[in-house]
Amino acid sequence: HVAERQRLTDAFAMHLSAVHPRSAAALVGDVVYGIVPVHAGGADAEERAARIAADFLERVGERQELRVGVGPYARDSGGLPASRAGADRALRVLRAGAGPRSVARIADVFVESLLLELGDVIAERGDPPSGPVVRLMAYDKAHHTRLVPTLRAWP
Repeated sequence: HVAERQRLTDAFAMHLSAVHPRSAAALVGDVVYGIVPVHAGGADAEERAARIAADFLERVGERQELRVGVGPYARDSGGLPASRAGADRALRVLRAGAGPRSVARIADVFVESLLLELGDVIAERGDPPSGPVVRLMAYDKAHHTRLVPTLRAWP
């Protein structure tokens, strides 16, 4: 696994350097991070980063289920932590199975990201489900249905 991730990191670094010679890629844990310097900011930069990622995924093929989260544009190195956090949040949404896409900007999946974070807060506090969700859970249990998981998967 580690060797395969390192090969993927190296391939991604080569792909990025073909796009921009001052790009960088690094493996941190099980995530490969890439940084591409761009001259324009905002949505255009994020869309460009998403296209670069999609091109890379197309080149490596379907042999692996890869997902790419794109964080918000960082004006300078001080903005990189927030950009990484946004990329991680987008990646989490993709890993949770929110649709068939393999690349997402945080701007594209912002609501889904907030819902996952809300679920974390509820789980951390130990709040039990209530209202209509409890009724659906009881129905699922009594009738061997999967309404609650279906709602979770709804895009």
